[in-house]
Amino acid sequence: DTGNHRVLAHDVASGETRKVAGLDSLEPGYAVSDGVQAPLYHPTDVTVLQTPSLFLMFVADSYNSRVLRFNLNVANPSMSADIYPSGVGVPGQDPAIFHGPSTLQQGIDNRKLNHPQGCTVYGLGSYASRPILFIADTQNHRLMAFRTENPLEAEQVAPDPQYPIPEQPRCDGTKPCSETLYAPTSVVSDRSVENRIFVADSAHHRISRWQFSWT
Repeated sequence: DTGNHRVLAHDVASGETRKVAGLDSLEPGYAVSDGVQAPLYHPTDVTVLQTPSLFLMFVADSYNSRVLRFNLNVANPSMSADIYPSGVGVPGQDPAIFHGPSTLQQGIDNRKLNHPQGCTVYGLGSYASRPILFIADTQNHRLMAFRTENPLEAEQVAPDPQYPIPEQPRCDGTKPCSETLYAPTSVVSDRSVENRIFVADSAHHRISRWQFSWT
């Protein structure tokens, strides 16, 4: 519920709808308020990881430049959350303090996001025991990967991290390159082929397909 800065859960069988995350006041927030440790500011995407022992929800908290992980097995998941990247975007800080720059250069700290808009969990094949959280780092023009159990373990998946990302990542300034992303907004996994994901490459007006490998 982006404009109301919250996440709702709707039970199809009973018709009941309840708030899972966000403030009761429907106001945006980045500070601890109303007893909520992880308020949201313009959330744009949500994905869930469910196993026999885990029930986790990841929310792209876009205007706070972070992704939050909520434990849905607890009675009140909105009381606390883990932050991706870890240690960046601690509740109570102004969002301007912790989001990354609009232009990234080679070697920049991977633990910074800039208005991420999409996320998904990949747990197919060899990744079933250690699923990966992919984040469309929209205003940094890249795709990031985090271990779902460790917000500190991160890797830039696309484009190739050895190349600097320009402020306007286009080929010759006229057409998109296959090696770049420009304001990616969403990411989904290909459930038919292992190690393949699709990215909504928004400003390039296309869908990009990427292969990855992370051991």
